[in-house]
Amino acid sequence: IFCFNETAATEIYTRSLVGSVRCVQETVLGLTQGPDNEKYRLVPVVENDTNKNLNHTMLIHLDYLLSYIANNTDEDASPFRVVISLQNFWSWSGGLAQYVHWHCDKRPIPYIADNHSEEEFVNYTAQFYHCAEAINKFKVRFTNLARRINTFSGVSYKNDPTIMAWELSYDSTPGINNVSYRNWIREMAEYIKGEDPNHLVTIGSSGPDADVNYRINSEIPEVDYMTANLWPEKRKWYDPKNSSTLANAKNETKTYLKRVLDIARLVRKPLVIEGFSLSRDNESCYPNSTTTMRDEYLQFALDLVFNYSKEQYISGVNLWGWSGRRYPSRPNQVWQKGDAITGDAPDEKQGMHSIYISDNTTMDIVHKLGTRMVDLPAYGPVPFFVWLILIVIG
Repeated sequence: IFCFNETAATEIYTRSLVGSVRCVQETVLGLTQGPDNEKYRLVPVVENDTNKNLNHTMLIHLDYLLSYIANNTDEDASPFRVVISLQNFWSWSGGLAQYVHWHCDKRPIPYIADNHSEEEFVNYTAQFYHCAEAINKFKVRFTNLARRINTFSGVSYKNDPTIMAWELSYDSTPGINNVSYRNWIREMAEYIKGEDPNHLVTIGSSGPDADVNYRINSEIPEVDYMTANLWPEKRKWYDPKNSSTLANAKNETKTYLKRVLDIARLVRKPLVIEGFSLSRDNESCYPNSTTTMRDEYLQFALDLVFNYSKEQYISGVNLWGWSGRRYPSRPNQVWQKGDAITGDAPDEKQGMHSIYISDNTTMDIVHKLGTRMVDLPAYGPVPFFVWLILIVIG
């Protein structure tokens, strides 16, 4: 389950220890970009200027999280590992778009929240893949992180067994730059393995709908496992204002999962469904709203995952987005500095996809899936089945 702050991290961790999941895994966004006064992103950030040192105060939060997990996992608890995502394709953490702005294209970032089209934003951001200056800075920042000595444990990140993998960029997509995207994946995966041979590498791809070379890119030897995302509303499969469209969302989900699974079989690498959910009923952003449609969809989709996991290759599934006891300060509005940090991305309506601690029916569905999957055999280098996934930005 995605969430956005350190308190939620320990809350998810504590709940996982009493659950029946095979393994709990967090994805931590290791680098976030400023400036701190930029709109539509959580602040303060790790990287405020391309020529300055990283924000050590912010990285101490990441040190603490890794150390906390290492020191509080006992032999009887569910294994708990961290994937550090090095970047984010979307702008709510700065991400690749901020690197483009710093190094390649000084035009203002065309934010979708400012009524720019998604295509415009994607094509602006995808310039990153052929911007040598931005890529070189990305390598420097990865090296900074991999060689960092945890202030609590004294262990370097590249030697920390609590870390399972490095993800190149969450929800990455090539835009119109298919060749440069593939070259970047290969270059960065090789670079990471050269600096840190101890951990897995994954692309963070959003899947074959956005990447026409999804199979070829996944076959790069240094890429250890595959990812794909599943967002029925974004894909126009489901209209939250029209509950009758849920049947179409289910049909499209089944077709899409089979397509991705067929590719995973050909590539012969584990697959993680990384990030999916449905909005609350009628697209409500209020915590007391119902989740009937979301629960029905999650039950259907997670049943599919369970059945496909029995056939191997699907090794994990991630839900969006844990909010716990944190409720939106201004439901239905984008996040602003000073607002409560919920389970929704800062540039989206706060509360729409959040999973609260009071959403008992939703959490019961997740728990029951973990109970069913705990005895399934592991496949490949990613022996995890139900993953609770987390992004920490401070």
